[in-house]
Amino acid sequence: MSYRYKPVTVEAFVFDERSDRCCPEWFQTALAKERVIINWRLQDGAARIYGCTFYNAKGKRTTDAFCGDYIIREPTGEIRKMRKKDFEIMFEKEG
Repeated sequence: MSYRYKPVTVEAFVFDERSDRCCPEWFQTALAKERVIINWRLQDGAARIYGCTFYNAKGKRTTDAFCGDYIIREPTGEIRKMRKKDFEIMFEKEG
């Protein structure tokens, strides 16, 4: 038997060094609720974003995303990361 993925539409953006300021409202909400924490490092005398850490509802660390990864929101509301090459294989831009 053959199977194919069900067509699913997700919201997504590429996580980068500006994602603390330029991100969708649903990601800002996750930051405010501390479901996602931005990770910073000191580089050339300045604090720079290099990634973020995801936490579940119980406060347990689940995964990390890095600049260049896609952050997606599933239809269920779950937010997760996906590597760029995997995202480009699975999804195409609508309209």
